[in-house]
Amino acid sequence: MSVVALTGLVLVWAGRFALELIRADLAFIEPRHQISQWIYGRETYTYAQWAKAYERMRFAISVSPENPVLHEYMASLLALRGQAYWKSDVLRNAFFLDARRHQQMSLKLRPTNGRTWAGLALSLHALNEDGWSLNNAISQSLHYAPHDSRVQRQIAAVVMARWNAVNPEHRNWVRAAYRDPKTRQRIQLDSLAKMYGIRFV
Repeated sequence: MSVVALTGLVLVWAGRFALELIRADLAFIEPRHQISQWIYGRETYTYAQWAKAYERMRFAISVSPENPVLHEYMASLLALRGQAYWKSDVLRNAFFLDARRHQQMSLKLRPTNGRTWAGLALSLHALNEDGWSLNNAISQSLHYAPHDSRVQRQIAAVVMARWNAVNPEHRNWVRAAYRDPKTRQRIQLDSLAKMYGIRFV
């Protein structure tokens, strides 16, 4: 094969690859906004909307598998359904197992994202996994996102649900947050404390 022909093939391949990346970016635009709205409870969603977002995320990841943001959002999308089926061990585990896989991939590519660590902590809690993995996810999330209100809410919920299984420093973190007069989480912490029979004395 001549140099000219080889160069032509390379250019064709590069053009197709670039086109696929553009398609992946376009596929991600809508679900990224939707997932963010669903996570924060600003919008509700139907199963059809969730399924459409899931298929678009799958396509985007198939084209750009080493993009940590795509894996983070896919994990969040899966966690939404896992939470919706919380009372069903089978369905909850199915969604959170897949969410954990994407969270671990995202953290492998971007290990300093506190929100992804917090998401992993939720997945481990949902899968009834205690021990080092859970405590490490909690520690990393608070280390990398100490002032992120979303992370604080998520970790407080996990710590209080696993009160006797988490490390003492994590219980102390919740106690300190509860006693902080400037905390924005007092209503949530009071509700969780009542739910789990925890008294802050």
